[in-house]
Amino acid sequence: MTERVPVDQPARDTALDPGRSFIVQAPAGSGKTELLTQRFLRLLAVVERPEEIIAITFTRKAAGEMRQRILDALALGAAPDAPDEAHRQNTWRLAGAALANDRERGWQLLENPRRLRVETIDALNAWLARQLPLASRLGAPPVIADDTAPVYQEAARNTLMAATGADGDAAHARALLAHMGGRFSQAQDLLVSLLRGRDHWLHKIVGRRGADAVELRRTLEVALEHFVEDELRRTSAELPAELLEELAELAAGAAARSPEIAFLAPWVGGNGFPEPVAAELPRWRALARLLLTQTGWRKTVNKNTGFPPAAKTDKVRLVALLEALAAGTDPDGMRRVLKLPVPAYDATRWEILEHLIALLPIAAARLDLAFAARGESDYVGIARAALDALGGETPTDLALALDCRISHLLVDEFQDTSQAQIELLERLTAGWSPGDGRTLFCVGDPMQSIYRFREADVSRFLKARKHGIGDLPLEPLQLQVNFRSQARLVDWVSSRFPGIFPAREDLSLGAVPFEPSVPWHPALPGEPVSCMAAAPGDRLDEAGLVAGLVADIRRTEPHASIAILVRSRNHLSDITPALKAAGVPVQAIEIERLARVPAIRDLEALTRALCHRADRTAWLAVLRAPWCGIELADLLAIAGSRDEDIWARANDPDVTALLSADGRRRVARVVAALAPALGERGRRPLRRVVEGAWLALGGPATLEHDSELADAQTLLEFLDRRSRHGDLDDPPSLNDLLSDLYAAPESAATDAVQLLTIHKAKGLEFDHVVLPALDRPSGRNEKRLLRWLEQVREEGTDLILAPVERFGEEKDDLHDALRALDARRELLELDRVLYVAATRARSRLHLVAGVGPDHEETGAAPKPRSGTLLSRLWSQLGEAFCAARDARDAKPSEVRPRPAAMLRRLASDWRPPPLPEAVRWPGLEAESPSRGELLEYDWAGRQARAVGIAVHRLLQVISRDGPEGWDIERLRSAQPRLSAVLREAGLGEPELAGALDQSLDALEKTLADPRGRWLLDAGKQQAASERRISGHLDGRIFNGIVDRCFIDDSGVLWIVDYKAGRHTGGALEAFLDREQERYRPQLERYARLLAADHPGAVRLGLYFPQHSGWREWPAPQ
Repeated sequence: MTERVPVDQPARDTALDPGRSFIVQAPAGSGKTELLTQRFLRLLAVVERPEEIIAITFTRKAAGEMRQRILDALALGAAPDAPDEAHRQNTWRLAGAALANDRERGWQLLENPRRLRVETIDALNAWLARQLPLASRLGAPPVIADDTAPVYQEAARNTLMAATGADGDAAHARALLAHMGGRFSQAQDLLVSLLRGRDHWLHKIVGRRGADAVELRRTLEVALEHFVEDELRRTSAELPAELLEELAELAAGAAARSPEIAFLAPWVGGNGFPEPVAAELPRWRALARLLLTQTGWRKTVNKNTGFPPAAKTDKVRLVALLEALAAGTDPDGMRRVLKLPVPAYDATRWEILEHLIALLPIAAARLDLAFAARGESDYVGIARAALDALGGETPTDLALALDCRISHLLVDEFQDTSQAQIELLERLTAGWSPGDGRTLFCVGDPMQSIYRFREADVSRFLKARKHGIGDLPLEPLQLQVNFRSQARLVDWVSSRFPGIFPAREDLSLGAVPFEPSVPWHPALPGEPVSCMAAAPGDRLDEAGLVAGLVADIRRTEPHASIAILVRSRNHLSDITPALKAAGVPVQAIEIERLARVPAIRDLEALTRALCHRADRTAWLAVLRAPWCGIELADLLAIAGSRDEDIWARANDPDVTALLSADGRRRVARVVAALAPALGERGRRPLRRVVEGAWLALGGPATLEHDSELADAQTLLEFLDRRSRHGDLDDPPSLNDLLSDLYAAPESAATDAVQLLTIHKAKGLEFDHVVLPALDRPSGRNEKRLLRWLEQVREEGTDLILAPVERFGEEKDDLHDALRALDARRELLELDRVLYVAATRARSRLHLVAGVGPDHEETGAAPKPRSGTLLSRLWSQLGEAFCAARDARDAKPSEVRPRPAAMLRRLASDWRPPPLPEAVRWPGLEAESPSRGELLEYDWAGRQARAVGIAVHRLLQVISRDGPEGWDIERLRSAQPRLSAVLREAGLGEPELAGALDQSLDALEKTLADPRGRWLLDAGKQQAASERRISGHLDGRIFNGIVDRCFIDDSGVLWIVDYKAGRHTGGALEAFLDREQERYRPQLERYARLLAADHPGAVRLGLYFPQHSGWREWPAPQ
């Protein structure tokens, strides 16, 4: 029997050519990841080192999956017999060739999988930035900040506060505040939003300060002209070509007849139909006014539009043309022409734009300083640092070195790249050319580009397909076969979506036409897609429909996987309770925000109350929470007047006497639980104080689901990270700080229904997919201080800048035009979101929406709200939804009363359960050091202890990079990180300068000392720093941390501890000898644990960075 071969197999085979660069369009279900895996395997068969290949993904999950696919394929290739499936046979052959090269060159990839470079774009940026810390301007490698909002706000605030100064920069800040009408808070918020998106504008305007103003203005106005011309070109293409000359003739005639009609003036002397160029904008606008009314194409014309009774013949001709336009041409294009701005900046607009161009680099620099002071950065900062490390037109040493070390790049999900990521690829491939043995392989699907909110622009994929990346051309390939869905579903998508997607590709607009797929799997019986109509605006009705549908699927197909996908998380707010009420297990993946979980809201109130005695709302919430749960009458009695201290009133016998007997018992138990916690504030870490109070109150006993315990742990860990000196900087803002954290899924059952956003479901597949809330909008087009538009064009990328209008003035037409174009791009992306959602289904797709009644007078079908998924589907499925609505209307509706509210609380006499007896483990005890074996730094003063911690921390970083990557300048650039560590260790400002000098002195001596550099060499075998070890020695459990261990070229295992203390007296050698004897037992215990599996010699060492001192001895046998 002949094995089936996919119709696109030639393209798949071509994609494996290791000497050519490709860009592959891979629609949903087309086996993109398998193709990437096979390409990687093919390259492994020809390279000299596996590190020459780098595969780039956008998420850690995707990187992990691809790495595992490659390892699984290599394991498959090691099998002697080929698998049965044709596509796996190809993978088996490719993996076999890769393993043959592996054996010849001694890579041992299956034993050393870390040599396979599959990493995220962020990880690659961080690695590049670390290689040249001075060129990247990052200094010591920063960590990615958990919460960047306070840093952005600090930078924006400091930038605006400079308005009080007297230098030139102060004038820019004052001008901005004046433009905003003195509204400091709003100006700060808008500046924060600009800083978040600085990767778009920073590289375009940095260096513009002091540049020729005329040249700068002309560059930006040329971009405006391109913007206008692109819109005119689109409108011109929409108009029937056979009508244009006659329209031009009639418009010119009207202008000649009626010179008094001002709007027709541009057509006086007009010759022919206007070209789509900026200079012809006045004629285009006049023509639009002639042809349009507020509702659409004109139906007639008169003397007010240049057609008096004497021009009856021309009037008849124009009315005929208008009827032809109304029959088949959308008037929206001409409407947009009316709103196009003049492609030039007026004096007022240019003045504020000049101030912004000068001020924004200052704000960005302040942001860099704020991050550096914390030893942190954000992803944008790391990405820009990577570009700086590679250099621009003149490549850096790193770029030249990488040109020899990297031969092949593979990029997954290329449709979601940002401008900074395109620049990174351009710099990494600078100098590459076809046939030189270096290749770029990009895979993606422009129909699945749905991450505009992360600054992805599908136009970059379209441009790369035509023009390549930088100077490197890419050969386009197209995959067609869908290996995911059944045939009827694939055919349904291929027949419906051409009517939803735009008909033509448009680079500057980001319009992508639909490409159909060919099914691989056979058809299943029955309709692949169902439409269900709920009562419009009745979310409970919709939730009931979804719950009933899911119950029916689970009953008829108990083993089928089901997912409910929504555009916005809040679209599940009624569906989730309905599913639970129906007994359906659900697993919500990053759906419910942590701050909205009732148990977490109670714990948050407890945290705020403990941090701020005057937070009356928090204290009242604590008394109403389930661990107390006093009645409303008691709560009102204890609340008192608006300025009274709730805690004081809870401790006042006169107040508690007003409560019911039950209320007094409950309040007394809360007071007893919280009094110790309030006394410990500032003495213990905030997390321990809150956790102790929560346990004492019986918080865990109030939880309804196991997942809430994980949620509580998430909040407590968050407090650990965010608290300073046992407190929060701004306790009332805790709810806002939790906005990016999500609750843990409630159910781990394998048959649980998955609840996800459509974006989160990308890359996943399910037997049944339910899409509810199609009639509900999501998001908004918010106001910006400076609206920018990166216009990807054939000739390059333009940056268009439009400042917000001055406070109190009319709306800015350019700002509004860019906002309107952004909204159109949003609608085009909405089509792609719909495609992604529909193609997650393997068997069936179920569509649910609220559908209103037909129009009472005309009987016309309802028109869905613009900006909804239903509005994009309506042209294809409007009749089906109306039929579903009518079928439901024929059935009597059920009245569903909302359940009564209940007060959940513990019993008033609740007590925590007794603790279980301690587990005894005879013969095994955790080691406690004897008096002569005190832990390091216990003997030292606070400053010495802090210096030791800081030196250890940075030596660990240096050992990771190797000492050759660190010089004095880079060491000095690490001062912010060292300062942060010293502060964490408890040093105040008076002690900080001396401790910092002492730390830097120790590190400089280490880098200048050959012994120190030898210890820190990153190329040593099995090298590790700060290695945690534990084991069973002499009947006791022993735990420790080894500062440095490695195997040298002679096969000797070295175990070394750093001793960062400073000896200020005489007899240094005697001091070092005493330290050796003091720490000898500790290092010899390390040796007993680490040397068990080492066949060679073992030596122990103590290194003293402050003195470049050294002691070594052999480990006992």
